[in-house]
Amino acid sequence: MESLVEYLTLECDLSGSHAGGLGILASDTFFAAKRDGYPFYGFSIFYPRKLRQKFWNEYLYNEIVNVKKDFLNKVLDFELKTKWYPVGISVYLHNLSTEKTRFYFIEIKSVKGNKWLNDLTLYNEKDEGQQVFLRWVFPLAVAEFSKMNGIKPSVVHMNESDTALSPLAFYYADEKFFEEVRYIGHTHTPEPHGHKRFRAEILESLLPNEVMKKLREDIGKNDSIINFGWLLGFYSEKLCCVSKQHEEVTKKYLYPEFRGKITSVTNGVDYDWINPYLRKLFDEYIPGWRNNPQLLENVKKIPDKKITEVERLNKEKFSEEFSKLKNNSEIISNFDKVENKRIAVFAKRLTRYKRPDKLLDYLKLFEDLGIALIVAGKPIDDCGWYFLQDLIRLTKKSSPEIAYVLNYDREKAKSLILGCDIWLNIPFSLREACGTSPHKAVINGKILVSTRAGGVPEFVKDEENGFLVEDNLSNFDEKLKKAVKLTENDSSLVIFKKNAISSWSVTGKRMFDELKELYNLSSIPTTISILNQ
Repeated sequence: MESLVEYLTLECDLSGSHAGGLGILASDTFFAAKRDGYPFYGFSIFYPRKLRQKFWNEYLYNEIVNVKKDFLNKVLDFELKTKWYPVGISVYLHNLSTEKTRFYFIEIKSVKGNKWLNDLTLYNEKDEGQQVFLRWVFPLAVAEFSKMNGIKPSVVHMNESDTALSPLAFYYADEKFFEEVRYIGHTHTPEPHGHKRFRAEILESLLPNEVMKKLREDIGKNDSIINFGWLLGFYSEKLCCVSKQHEEVTKKYLYPEFRGKITSVTNGVDYDWINPYLRKLFDEYIPGWRNNPQLLENVKKIPDKKITEVERLNKEKFSEEFSKLKNNSEIISNFDKVENKRIAVFAKRLTRYKRPDKLLDYLKLFEDLGIALIVAGKPIDDCGWYFLQDLIRLTKKSSPEIAYVLNYDREKAKSLILGCDIWLNIPFSLREACGTSPHKAVINGKILVSTRAGGVPEFVKDEENGFLVEDNLSNFDEKLKKAVKLTENDSSLVIFKKNAISSWSVTGKRMFDELKELYNLSSIPTTISILNQ
């Protein structure tokens, strides 16, 4: 019998909140489950506000705007009591849901205190107490909603350390109802933001006394700081990493004490990321590929001229979209049109370990090679902010050709994949858990220039379907020059594109098939015991 999976994540880009990589992955997992007709109920927080970038009077800033609910249908209202203040809970069902595969959003609203909840934006809690409060109330609301509606999950899939309190919340809501639940933890990064640490005194002030007592008894420690990443591993039957390399890093450096339960399912991307012109070709020449993506290895059946025509259509479409974005002040650039330009794209969160600042060292090379550089993604640390300030200053010069795309989201990502010739990915190899932007580039037949980061070594063969760069970037010049030269030879480029497209393992279908195997593992006694009333 198939398991009913409840999938908990604080971030999902189905909400319209401009989520990051984890949020996009959550959506892609939902889409893959839906395509399979798998019993899968996703849950995330609905954030009533989001930050939107605006560029005005030579200044880039964030404004707070409301998030619309026109894609959601309210199904239930109830109230939760907490040690802080009571909160109102509204549960919404996303309109893309089916009977077996659903995605719910939990809105946590102020009733008495907690006025800050009314202006909540993604990962923008003001203090440690607010962070812990959300990370307790969210899984508790999911548990209460499930109990009220007779939903009995076999597996609770916990995304990132943000959901590490889920087992305690589920047992606290109804110990008998959830005593058969199995917990799968999913860790998405070795970086500190994925392994949040909170003071025990904050937890004691917010969690019910019996929950805090049970937490202490379970972990057998009286630490003053609680690592939620460690807690995720402790309460999980299996702790799933997002690439083989990430699995090894987690076993060796992060949580060697959980080595026996650490495994990996390398991330994949939904078919929706493949541009529509290519999908149409696949349907025509590779029937059955949607159910069996390994058939994409038969891409050689597609005539070369068809692949070339798709690229032409992609460029035309991107040219139109670039002009629209420019007219709507969604792009800062020193050029207005992209026709007949070679385009290199660097699109991801702008943070230190992804090394956006290193691009500045190669601007002269981009200029000499005749490449226009387009950057997208939000800065999330000082490195990202300083880099972006420098980049915007450079757009005031006539060369090199540079652009920055504001408010990077799923649709803009698809557009950039359409229009680029070269996709750049240069994070420190062991600090990137997986990274899905290379997957999206490769499956669209784009030229990837990347370090051996995260999942990249699992599907890229150097100079066959991508160009691999040393971690110290010592051969970046050489590989970029080869990539540009490839764009000048139509026959060689088509061969390369077909090699890239045949990399079927990057698909979300493959990923979800492996997740289903993980969900259906033989039941193992959990480390958590039932809470006493």
